[in-house]
Amino acid sequence: MSTGAAAAGYLLLQRFTPIKALYQRITSPILEETPAGLLDAKITQTLLSAAEAFINISIEKYHYNDFFNWRAKNLPGYKNLYEQFAMTVEQLSVKTFSCNFTECTMENRRRILESMRPGSRLNKLRLGTFKKDWLLFEKHIFSEILLLFAKTDAWILLGYESWPGEQRGLVKYRQSPDKT
Repeated sequence: MSTGAAAAGYLLLQRFTPIKALYQRITSPILEETPAGLLDAKITQTLLSAAEAFINISIEKYHYNDFFNWRAKNLPGYKNLYEQFAMTVEQLSVKTFSCNFTECTMENRRRILESMRPGSRLNKLRLGTFKKDWLLFEKHIFSEILLLFAKTDAWILLGYESWPGEQRGLVKYRQSPDKT
């Protein structure tokens, strides 16, 4: 009985492997290797506003700024991707809320970003077919913002003075205790 089930499972897997491969190819677009370079200040501001709205808390923007600028300057494809992202969110914000993305309220910025996220597999397939750049935004912007947040600001939210790798302790060591 188990041998028959295994054989049937193997045959089904063989039959649907091309479909799975097609799904992977459509939903996992590859970042084009366009030239790296410096980001415009407006694009950097849009990325920082997007990071803050996406995480939905006040963040220390200096390390996100360094993160975006380093990637644009050193990794092929990121400068173009960041420019494309900034242009896309600007167009959506003007079309939807009649304001520039950085000038929109936090709630409106969150709505714009939420509309760009794939969500279900079916929606991911639809975006992969018609709006591949949005899947690139998900993979190379939203996911990386979350990863950077987990490595930095999340530690502060958990109650630590700073995140791993940052100097801490010596400032409080030199100060007198609070008199509360």
